[in-house]
Amino acid sequence: MTEPDAYAILRRKLLWAFPTGLYLLGSHLNGQVHVMTTSWVMQVATTPKMIACSVEQNSKSLEFISGTGTFSISILPKSQRSTIRKYVKRDQRQEMVNGNLTIEGNSFLLAESGNPYLEAGVGFLEAQLVTRTDFESHAVLFGEISDCLALTDIKDVLDMHDTLMNYGG
Repeated sequence: MTEPDAYAILRRKLLWAFPTGLYLLGSHLNGQVHVMTTSWVMQVATTPKMIACSVEQNSKSLEFISGTGTFSISILPKSQRSTIRKYVKRDQRQEMVNGNLTIEGNSFLLAESGNPYLEAGVGFLEAQLVTRTDFESHAVLFGEISDCLALTDIKDVLDMHDTLMNYGG
């Protein structure tokens, strides 16, 4: 293995310095739901209200979103720091417990469209896919906000600096 050069190390450190949130992206297709951890989400327009998120090309989430044209973003409180690591894998343990959907042991609710969002979250946004830009590793999805709900006070939102996680660079 070759030693990274100074430029590559500096570039990675600077990219990791961007303030980055941590969210759960929910999707559904043909009666199945999926949740994945994502950090690349941002508002990109106010008229119309648009968000963008980046999803790996080979992910189940991208397959589901491409099929339905919708997705949800759960915004998490800092107290849910340990939750975020449960949704980095393609296959997830899902079950109905007393009529409630649990995924990897956490309770989820379904938006009107069928997309899951974390019940213990700060809130969620739901978006209708407007356009997609493909890159080699990821697709950037642009979605117009179609629904939202605050579940608690919107404060102390989880971000990358609250964890030991790093992604990208």
